[in-house]
Order: sequence, then structure tokens, then C-alpha cells
Amino acid sequence: MAVTGKVTMIVDAPLDEAYQKFCDYSLWDQWMPAGFRPVKGPARVLQAGDNVKVKLKAVGPAMTVPLKVFRATTNKEITWGGGPKGLLHAEHCFFFEDAGEGRTRIRSEETFKGALTLPAPGLMKKEIERIGGEQLQAFSTWISK
Repeated sequence: MAVTGKVTMIVDAPLDEAYQKFCDYSLWDQWMPAGFRPVKGPARVLQAGDNVKVKLKAVGPAMTVPLKVFRATTNKEITWGGGPKGLLHAEHCFFFEDAGEGRTRIRSEETFKGALTLPAPGLMKKEIERIGGEQLQAFSTWISK
């Protein structure tokens, strides 16, 4: 079973700036929320094939989690994910598009697949959307300064 959560936000920054700053791992410590903190990764804009580590605090104790960047298309998309396939594998996509007037629309779509999605898919969807919303809100606040 797959569980997907989606959140969209418009940020006050042009498309190129929003994409570059959102995808620059070296800037994550300036804006990522407390539940998703950078631990180890490249000091540059992420590229497909990169491996990073983050400290994830969703439910239960915080864990350091390895993630792989699956796709990175400049000014369009960045997708990362990880976890054991069949148990709880996640793929988190962020899609970027020009919203006009120097603003950018960012859509977060995160999908979890595996046996651990079965017990409470509705609660999991709400948690996915909460975390994606926190990431987008934190980025919007930071880039607007």
C-alpha cells in the first residue's frame, strides 16, 4: 500500500533563486525545521546520485537517516528518499514552477510504500503533510528575509 501527502506553497522569490537555495544542502541548517535537520552532505546544490544524512524527528526518538537524491532537474524538481523497500520506503518530491511576479510555487509530494503503511494510512498522510508543510513554511519564511 502507498500513502501520499501533498502540500503546495507560493514563496516570495524568483524560480531560479528559490530552486537553487532550496536544493543547496549547505543552506539547510539555516532554514530546515527542527524535525528534519542536515547532518552530512555536499556543500552545494544537490544533484541526482548524491547521498546525504538528516536527523529526522517525526514520531518517536530522532534518528539519523541516509537519503539518496533520485532526481534533480534545475528549476523543476528535486526528489530524495530512502528506507527499506517492502517495509517503509519513502520518496519525497518537490516540484517548482514560476508563479509570476517574482514568486515560485513549490509542491511537496511524499509517498511512503511498504508494510508499515498498513496500520494507519490516514494518520500517516496527515503526518506527511504536516512535515512537508513545515519544510515549505520554514523555507518561505527564511527566503523572504
